[in-house]
Amino acid sequence: MGAYLSAAAGALGITEAQLKMDLKNGQTLSQVAAAQNVSEDDFKARVSSALKPKLDAAVAAGKLTQAQEDAALAKLQQGDPPLWSRVHK
Repeated sequence: MGAYLSAAAGALGITEAQLKMDLKNGQTLSQVAAAQNVSEDDFKARVSSALKPKLDAAVAAGKLTQAQEDAALAKLQQGDPPLWSRVHK
């Protein structure tokens, strides 16, 4: 979840510490994004772009298959991003 939170914070233009604080204080990721004027589609695109190099490195190191990387990126693009509409506990 660390790489995702880092990518999410970058996508929102805030620090990871600020994002963690907002989530800890009961905000959903969609609420934090709205406060930063970032749409869900923009958020997904930005997070995917930030995570792709990390996933590429995992594939190169043999930790993931290319199919697993493709599935992870597709899931992020097609569904609700993790923590998007639920409060983090």
